[in-house]
Amino acid sequence: MSTIMKISSRNLSGLQRRSLVKGGMAGILASGLAPTFARAEAKKLVFAHINAVPESAAVAFDWMAGEVKKRSNGELDMQFFGSTLLSKELDIMNAVKSGNIAMGSPAGAAATIFPEMGVFLVPYLVKSYDQAYKMFNGPIGDKMDKDFQQKYGVKTLCYFDYGFRHFWTNRKAIVEPKD
Repeated sequence: MSTIMKISSRNLSGLQRRSLVKGGMAGILASGLAPTFARAEAKKLVFAHINAVPESAAVAFDWMAGEVKKRSNGELDMQFFGSTLLSKELDIMNAVKSGNIAMGSPAGAAATIFPEMGVFLVPYLVKSYDQAYKMFNGPIGDKMDKDFQQKYGVKTLCYFDYGFRHFWTNRKAIVEPKD
């Protein structure tokens, strides 16, 4: 059998009433039933890239971070770190995979652990940006993303480029086709 005690100002002193109110409020807060008056803290997304502004991709990623915050009405706080957080693309990939950062741009380093991505580094692979966008945003890009997720456990959010008609070399300048 349970007993219900009637609580009124007649059977409680001022000190006891304050203690009861404090205890009740503490119980409500502890139970998680208290109303929330403040907005929840924004979800922080750390985004790392090997280069800083004014490098073209860094400019785009910095802009994107601002847009994410604006378009999410502040619910997402993307913080872009160019050339300050991690200095190697493979380190960035591993930090994303381990959950230490939310996002990163591995660029060419993805091909070191997933050779199939290397095809996107081939100069003159596509004839135009339209063709490239169809490739990246179509079945080929979808398959690469699916295979990359299965092999490495990380989702590809987008593909970006520095241009589709460039060569990188450490030997000599490329001036004509025979070079």
